[in-house]
Amino acid sequence: MKDCFDVVVVGARMFGSASAKYLSRNQASVALIGPDEPICKQSASSQQTFGAYYDQARITRRLGWDEVWAGTDSRSLNRFRDIEAESEISFFHEKGSLVLMAKTIVSRTESMLRQCQAALIPVKRMNSESIENHWPYLRMPQLSGGVEGLFASDLEL
Repeated sequence: MKDCFDVVVVGARMFGSASAKYLSRNQASVALIGPDEPICKQSASSQQTFGAYYDQARITRRLGWDEVWAGTDSRSLNRFRDIEAESEISFFHEKGSLVLMAKTIVSRTESMLRQCQAALIPVKRMNSESIENHWPYLRMPQLSGGVEGLFASDLEL
């Protein structure tokens, strides 16, 4: 191991790993310090977990409650294809994302739809019946006023 580095990044999770990657591209010698993610769930119980999910089951979406998160999430997803091409590793298989919304907060639903339209994100507004028909295993929350969904995907239902 090298005795001296230009930069030491402490934290090998998502942001630390990305920081180390881009710093090393600029010819900096970089040390990345942090534990690996657990290989399987059994080993996760014996060490501090990194989060609710690991790369094998990464949860992604283009829909967000506010413009900043929706834009950040969408740009991240767009970068996945570049990373796949650069690494020659296929890791992202888009399935779309479904957000369930109480009909009583229609202003939020409308706001999310406007954000999607502005960002050219394909989204379909679905009533509870169409959601139940497409995902019969999904248990819909029982809310007064009902539930609707926003499904964002380039895929056809």
